[in-house]
Amino acid sequence: MQSPLFRAGPLSVGDLLDWAVRLYRARFGKLILTTAIFLVPLGLISSLISGQTMTSYLNIFMTALQDPGSLADQQQVLRELQGSNQWLSLTYLLIPLGIAANGLVTLALAYQSIAAIHHREVGIGESIRLALRSFWPWLGMTFAVYAAYIGVGILVLIAIFIVAFFLALVAGSFMAFGGLASGGEPGYAAFAGLMVGIFCLYVGAVIVITAPFVYLSTRWAVAMPLLVDQSLGPLEVLSESWKLTAGHVRRSIGYVVLLYLFYGIIYVALMAIAFAAAGLTLTSSTLASVAIFSIVGALVPVLWQPLAVAAYVMLYYDLRMRNQGYDLELRIQQLETEVERAAYPSA
Repeated sequence: MQSPLFRAGPLSVGDLLDWAVRLYRARFGKLILTTAIFLVPLGLISSLISGQTMTSYLNIFMTALQDPGSLADQQQVLRELQGSNQWLSLTYLLIPLGIAANGLVTLALAYQSIAAIHHREVGIGESIRLALRSFWPWLGMTFAVYAAYIGVGILVLIAIFIVAFFLALVAGSFMAFGGLASGGEPGYAAFAGLMVGIFCLYVGAVIVITAPFVYLSTRWAVAMPLLVDQSLGPLEVLSESWKLTAGHVRRSIGYVVLLYLFYGIIYVALMAIAFAAAGLTLTSSTLASVAIFSIVGALVPVLWQPLAVAAYVMLYYDLRMRNQGYDLELRIQQLETEVERAAYPSA
């Protein structure tokens, strides 16, 4: 009998990530091929554009290292930057195609991952057909999420503006008081206090801006697996995801943050290798440098997307087991599979 790709029972954050990697490895070929069908053509075009841009910046940097006096020719530098920015502006034309490709591949991968957990096999073609059926609900869900993000972003910016306005008044009064205390000149203590206050304000602003989006992303983290598994409407899956994550918010946030820290490490490592290789080939061939960035840029999402989808599917089932006792249903399904295979061994 094939080993199960998910252990029944609530799991720790580390176990969840471990089982996601197991599922990824067990279905590696199919998941990668499914992802490549959608993302490689788009990724190569996008990476070709970004690779040309990166090569232009790298060329300026390498020229500056070899001949610092070349930076005196500001017109030449501006021409280089203008050419790279023109290439970069073409990426905006790929946004609609990117949204569609990302949605379809995410849904297809989710169908395959969920089927694997239930000891079923879904072919690539079948998963794509199922993804096409779920695409419009997914698109509606995505627009609803981003509309919420925009609304929250506006509220956060308004709140930050109001707080910054009052802090500016307080800082002005503080500096004026420091100046009076030192005979009309702003005191060093007042200046140092102002610098510390600005730094704290910056850190606080970053936290205030990012925290609502991290929170919302976590509460809606399992909306996509819900859409695939239960075929609910766009707003229904958001509501159900909110209910499933209730009571497990901190744990879910830790899992999502850990997942993307893992992605960040992989991305930085691959891009560092790309920069090093491009730097070595740039002096002999600009085309080779662009090709390196294009290949790495296209490879990263192909390798990452299946693992990310598997990780969210694992979180979805873990939350269902914690809230709905879903592990009992999984055990029953495993027993049914064992009985069926024992009764029909040649099937």
